[in-house]
Amino acid sequence: MMEIRERTLSDNLKRIRTGRNLSLDAVAGLTGVSRSMLAQIERGESNPTVSTINKITAGLRISYEELLCPKKDELRIIDPEFNGEYSERPGKYRTLMIFPYEAGRSFEQMKITIEPGQVCGNLLPGEEMNEYVNVIRGDLVLRVQSEEYTLTEGMSARIPAGSEHVYCNRGSEQLILMLILSKE
Repeated sequence: MMEIRERTLSDNLKRIRTGRNLSLDAVAGLTGVSRSMLAQIERGESNPTVSTINKITAGLRISYEELLCPKKDELRIIDPEFNGEYSERPGKYRTLMIFPYEAGRSFEQMKITIEPGQVCGNLLPGEEMNEYVNVIRGDLVLRVQSEEYTLTEGMSARIPAGSEHVYCNRGSEQLILMLILSKE
């Protein structure tokens, strides 16, 4: 099965090649990468080396981003296995990055899972941003400064990231939140 990364690379290479009306042989001549390797890349059957990617970008005079990143106006499917999950505090909470910051986008989105009885502090203390949080599952006790608010499934809140706040799970099941950090 072709992985998302390989699909982006293969789709971009084919789109660039056909958009310039170039044959595989012509691209091979420009890049020094064999026709058969280029065909395998376009079919998603080969994961090229950094050296091969360098040859393609240099020969076609394109940026790495143009070859390796999804087009901003194309469908983008996020697979948690591909993006990876990192534990900020094992046994307490996990954060899964869904859409990280990138050029031209002033927000990032993540999924946070907080274990029962645990607390997750604000992620960017002191930053001039807003956190938009949506409760997907469970009940969130949001502590901002000295006030507490309870948000149930489906409820949302906007919190200035620089304000002192924490996310608490006082329930007996995992609390799942979707969080958008936005520079505004």
